[in-house]
Amino acid sequence: MFIKALEYRGDAQESEPDKMSPRQVLRAIQDGLPKNAMVSTDIGNICAMANSYLPFEEPRSFLAPGMFGNCGYAFPSIMGAKLARSDRPAVALVGDGAFIYCCSTAALWAASFYNALT
Repeated sequence: MFIKALEYRGDAQESEPDKMSPRQVLRAIQDGLPKNAMVSTDIGNICAMANSYLPFEEPRSFLAPGMFGNCGYAFPSIMGAKLARSDRPAVALVGDGAFIYCCSTAALWAASFYNALT
């Protein structure tokens, strides 16, 4: 089974070399993050992969819903973290479904009103 997965990944990279795997995306994010950044993730594979791939040097830097299954967690939690620690960069890793689930016009308005998006 493991060998088949490696063959699939190799085939995918050969057929679409301009696309990145999720691990490559997380490595690119990691390379671009300042050391004091706060990161929040939503449920699903992105949370598990970010937990495995993104290192943090400061406490209270990684916010994740854990086992609670809170779809739509990442954006509101990083807004609160940014409001609490405006001196630190803040990033939310949110998929399309979770973004639709939580990011209503009111949430985006609140973020812009409190300057949490800057």
